[in-house]
Amino acid sequence: FEQLVLDNQNKVYSLAVRLVGDREEAADLAQEAFLKAWQGLSSFQGESSFATWIYRLTTNVCIDYLRRKKRRQEVERCLQSVRSFVEIDNSLAVMSNLITNESYICAGAFGRFFGIGGTVGEIQTIPSIWEENIYERIHPDDVLERHVLELRFFHFLKKQPAAERLKYKTSSYLRAKDSRGEYVYIHHQTLYLRSTPEGKLWLALCLYNFSGNTAIPQHGIDGVIQNRETGEIITIDNEKHCPEILSRREREILSLVEKGFLSKEIASVLGISLNTVNRHRQNILTKLQVNNSLEAVRTARAMNMLP
Repeated sequence: FEQLVLDNQNKVYSLAVRLVGDREEAADLAQEAFLKAWQGLSSFQGESSFATWIYRLTTNVCIDYLRRKKRRQEVERCLQSVRSFVEIDNSLAVMSNLITNESYICAGAFGRFFGIGGTVGEIQTIPSIWEENIYERIHPDDVLERHVLELRFFHFLKKQPAAERLKYKTSSYLRAKDSRGEYVYIHHQTLYLRSTPEGKLWLALCLYNFSGNTAIPQHGIDGVIQNRETGEIITIDNEKHCPEILSRREREILSLVEKGFLSKEIASVLGISLNTVNRHRQNILTKLQVNNSLEAVRTARAMNMLP
């Protein structure tokens, strides 16, 4: 293998330079390509020459790099817009990256409500798309209702053309504990800034600020999905839209989970394997964006998914 590297390293490096246009990056990418070749040497069948195979690996490595670079640049552009908005609005903004599972927190004056300080416009990065230090200050009933609203919004947007998604937002009023430990109403909004080239939802933005309204919400959190251009309130029909989030089999399994059945018992009742039950249960958590079965049952029940 060492001789193969020596025979091809200059050509691999030159290919990487042509693809990415940066000599230092090209050197690292060429090294990454050879590492992948070494790790995958057992899969090399000799149907083509080693040179052809390593050139293909190098091309793929460079394309992946360029995609990541483009995504980073787009994230930075969005963060710059978020910074500018926060400097004017003084809100607390959380931009979540659904691809890398991390969030970027940018706090204006309202950040102090949640104990989040720092210079206005400064970006803090956390390794999660869930703002736990914020959620723990919000009333549990409102956390559930907000989650249901966001889940409806997420699946509503998935059906919209990518170019139309920025037109919509959610708006709700949540009870959150202030510095004295007393619940006061705050205003929360969510919108999606970007989708991937494949059309998947990618960058979500949550905004928190003072409610500006002393009136108590009339219906829970008064959560709505709104067209930001026209002001139209979008009505989501639970009976029509929500059950299809889970398949018929997943709803059957979750109904049995709600009744206290264990996975082994569910497999026996439905006549399917234990592995199939466990796979469906994991899919349920993913689709409902929850961490455990109890949260899944509560969310599905709130959305009228279960009989």
